[in-house]
Amino acid sequence: IENSRLEQVTQGAVRVYDTRGFHPLRLAALDGGVALVCEDEVVLLQGDTLQEQTSFPLPQGAVTQQTSLVVGSDGFGFFLEDNAGVVIFRTGSGVRVTRFPEDMAGTPVLSRDLENLYYATQDQFRVLNLSTGLSRTLRSGSQAQREVVQLLFDDMLLVRQGKDILVLRTDN
Repeated sequence: IENSRLEQVTQGAVRVYDTRGFHPLRLAALDGGVALVCEDEVVLLQGDTLQEQTSFPLPQGAVTQQTSLVVGSDGFGFFLEDNAGVVIFRTGSGVRVTRFPEDMAGTPVLSRDLENLYYATQDQFRVLNLSTGLSRTLRSGSQAQREVVQLLFDDMLLVRQGKDILVLRTDN
């Protein structure tokens, strides 16, 4: 926005852009642009002036103020509000919605490359490849309550099994 007061008081450290009437609930910085995540669409702005390049529709009610994003190198992902699936947006291919496995317990964790969904079932920790739809077991065992807690920076998975905290390898 030309002559923006915020740009003036920050002496060039901040640039202010007009979102052209969009009301984004979330923003995701992507390579070469910004994605505005609105209630019913994702709008991709690119270039130095952040011109609208394209937009993609989203499922109704998919995004709320509480939606958190996992941002990858070429897109981002977030869970549907009803915790029934994951929405993946990639700059080259648009929006893909994948429903969660029926045997999933608790809240899953999405990988930073947006390819894998880590989740717990009643007796296993599993990973679902979102591109192929194939899943595999990371660990099985007792019927103790299970929860996927967090994906660590070295792609190790922090999980809780009963009272125990475990770190699982994700590449086996």
